[in-house]
Amino acid sequence: MNKLKNRLRSGLAYLRTSWQKCSLKQKIWWLAGGLAAPLVVYLLIALSSVSAGEVRLAELAGSWTKEKVCHEACASNRRALEEAIIDELTGSTRSARRTARRLEIYFLDEDSDAAFRQRLVSILGRAFGPDDLPPYLSDYLAREDGQADVRAAIIDVYGTAFSPDYYLTVVKGSGETSLKQAAVRALSVYPDKVFNFSAAQLATIGESVFDKTLPQSLRAALVLLLSDYYSLFPTETDKLLRTIYGADKEVDVISRAFAADILNRHGQKTWLLPDISEAQWAEYYNN
Repeated sequence: MNKLKNRLRSGLAYLRTSWQKCSLKQKIWWLAGGLAAPLVVYLLIALSSVSAGEVRLAELAGSWTKEKVCHEACASNRRALEEAIIDELTGSTRSARRTARRLEIYFLDEDSDAAFRQRLVSILGRAFGPDDLPPYLSDYLAREDGQADVRAAIIDVYGTAFSPDYYLTVVKGSGETSLKQAAVRALSVYPDKVFNFSAAQLATIGESVFDKTLPQSLRAALVLLLSDYYSLFPTETDKLLRTIYGADKEVDVISRAFAADILNRHGQKTWLLPDISEAQWAEYYNN
């Protein structure tokens, strides 16, 4: 015990002697190093740590990779993970930034499952609202080679981020049906139609209704949309509806029936609804 005490005294004495021999400049450097060391260690730990949101994102991504068939327990776990990710995105600044950046990486990964990407879009919309569209989602929507269902999910979540003219362009374009259906859904619930709809858009709608390359259900949905236009532009819309109703060889019977119904609700003349067989209804619902 005495030997240990003697060694400690010798060591302390050596340190005192060494310190006394140091110049003032050396002493300042030693003090600065001693104060900076804990801060450097803290920063290294902070930078190398992984946020809880990143961990939850990894778990969610793993679920989509490993569990192609997702039953009740799996679905419940995914919902819980999504809620945890949303909490992280809207939480502390550093954790939120790291989680948002990791989510972007997962979304832009070309190997990510399309359904997983759709869930990521939903998570972002629920976390920040439909008016806060991340630029990388806008860029992805503009990609012709992007997955149609993912692009449709962006429209469904961020419907007000784009103009009605844009959606009508999507309907007329060469994209897949799911994308065009999302565009029509966005138009049907578009806010402040009085400020965003125009009579000029009726020409595009009319061309699409007469486009037989479009699915029947999509053309019929566009006809139903004309009810909103009738309230704003009655003269122009009435003319288009009459044209659709009278085109029994160019327009399907379901769309013509919808046109007659709108005319009957808004006009004074009674338009006869065309007869529709069960087979025609079945074709409409399955198209």
